[in-house]
Amino acid sequence: MQRGDTLRAHLAALTDRDHAEPPGLGLRLQVRGEQPVPLLEDVQGQAHAREQHRRQREQGQQLAHIEKSTSRGHPRLARTDRYFRCPAGAEPYALALTRPPARRWSTSEIRFTKNSKFRILKNGRLRLPKVGDVSVRWSRDLPAPPSSVTVVLDASGRFFASFAVEIDSEPLPETTRVCGIDLGLRHFAVLDDGTKVCAPQFLRRAEKKLKHAQRELSRKGEGSKNREKARIRTARLHAKVTDARRDFHHKLSTAIIRENQVVTVEDLAVNGLARTKLAKSVYDAGWSSFTTMLEYKARLHGREFRRIGRFEPTSQLCSACGAKDGPKPLHIRVWTCARCGTTHDRDVNAARNIAALGRREARNARGGNIRPGLVLADADEAGSRRGAT
Repeated sequence: MQRGDTLRAHLAALTDRDHAEPPGLGLRLQVRGEQPVPLLEDVQGQAHAREQHRRQREQGQQLAHIEKSTSRGHPRLARTDRYFRCPAGAEPYALALTRPPARRWSTSEIRFTKNSKFRILKNGRLRLPKVGDVSVRWSRDLPAPPSSVTVVLDASGRFFASFAVEIDSEPLPETTRVCGIDLGLRHFAVLDDGTKVCAPQFLRRAEKKLKHAQRELSRKGEGSKNREKARIRTARLHAKVTDARRDFHHKLSTAIIRENQVVTVEDLAVNGLARTKLAKSVYDAGWSSFTTMLEYKARLHGREFRRIGRFEPTSQLCSACGAKDGPKPLHIRVWTCARCGTTHDRDVNAARNIAALGRREARNARGGNIRPGLVLADADEAGSRRGAT
């Protein structure tokens, strides 16, 4: 028997701490930086070793190096190659392993590559190795032969097949439209041309049903079949909210990419906003997934996607003259510039500033001035002379 197998056998015997027996005399543990030393020195007989081991356990001394598990704080022994390590200066005793509880994931998945020889049959079924032929409800035709397929089981009990294919870009006809988007909570997106898209608030609208389902789930006994049924009902409600939000993001992002050549958004600190009292509304909006869709669709269809810094004062600048009016509380939705007297809608003005900052970054990476330059005044304009600047 190998030394590592002997070590595992002795540690398994120590799992029951009430009837723990010390390991045999021939087993050795390695102290870092030192040579292997005997596990119990000068022990005469198993009875004396058992009594010494019991005294050490009662005194609460650490018998081996214990690490805190990164998952839930359960102790475990750290292993290096073939030995369990002990801290320098500590007496090398063995300790029973405590297995941390298994993590419970909301989804399960398995991936099949070309080597596994999965096939798409002529009748539309998917043949998977060691599984068989599976009926598939196809959402679209595959544009190219797949290189792999991933079968996913979500928390609500639904199976999905995700195929990895390689496709070429599909450029759309070029336009001259440049779009700036200001993302918010009351209006999900405000464009620089004044278009406002209301926030659907899918989670808020489903809160009543979710509240009832969560209450029913909490009343079911642990491990019972009724609890599993209640869990599936709750998961299906959450999946319905997620699917509706994803569908909204896809439709809006596709429409924006089709109509605009350049799309500019602000790099929002979603994690920071999620620590405020608006956390539920921020997560319900799903800004990150929306901007991700804009980015990959722009790359796919030959459009340009730009991000500006999150510290740009887009709500404080006047989009007409560039004057900085200072910070404003959230309840102020309309304000007037003190320099030029232009009245601005807060969100539309921010979207225009975002579009202007996107043009600045494109023209000059160092941040050159992109405001309209001075031009000659009209001859018939009051108070001006020809040639005046």
